[in-house]
Amino acid sequence: MPKGMQLDLGAVGKGYTADLVAEVLQTHGVQSALINLGGNIQAVGSRPDGSDWRIGIRAPWGEDNLGVLEISDAAVVTSGGYENYFEDKDGNIYWHILDPSTG
Repeated sequence: MPKGMQLDLGAVGKGYTADLVAEVLQTHGVQSALINLGGNIQAVGSRPDGSDWRIGIRAPWGEDNLGVLEISDAAVVTSGGYENYFEDKDGNIYWHILDPSTG
């Protein structure tokens, strides 16, 4: 990896954790659950009434939803700079995904 770059495996860790939690729940007989790990949603089965879970995807430019996904036994993972960023002393905003050549 080039000098000054880092690889962050946080997303892999959250996904793996969601898989483990789902496995533990299923081992204990849970057939319907929704696991929320902050940007990582893991559905175990369907909703108790048998319908799909409805997962809202937040629009990055406001408080509304961009859309809604309907899922069962699946994961939805999102990431947005509007939630994960930092601001330097000059007021420049940097998202959590950076181009190392331009910063």
